[in-house]
Amino acid sequence: TYSTHARSGIPCYWEGGVLHNLDAASYAIPSCITFKNGEAYTAGEYLDESSNVQSCYWKGNEMHRLANQGYKSQIACIGVSPSGIVFCAGSNSSSYSGSPFYYKNDIYHNLSTRDLLNPFSNEYEYHSGEVYSLDFIG
Repeated sequence: TYSTHARSGIPCYWEGGVLHNLDAASYAIPSCITFKNGEAYTAGEYLDESSNVQSCYWKGNEMHRLANQGYKSQIACIGVSPSGIVFCAGSNSSSYSGSPFYYKNDIYHNLSTRDLLNPFSNEYEYHSGEVYSLDFIG
């Protein structure tokens, strides 16, 4: 982001030395970027109408709000498949911290590490996790 005398935290990216502003009505922070077929795909977070931090991505400068998970959610990485499917991945926080997830286009998928068997207590327990990157194979 960058700031001017009139507004702070303007979401953007630079391509070479060229500044590209990203569409956002209020607080929004991009955190990752990729290019596919000459188009920039940037992802991050924005503040919704209830002042909750939610996930989003931009194609070019157009914002796409991702499904509200009911928790603070942050995108850590974005990728676009050869066929044009947008994948965003990150972590959200609720009463537990670091619940991993990804979106395939706008559809939410939980990567929760809940219900792992603890070999010492022989009970199922919650374990947090976080997503930092993604890759395409094939």
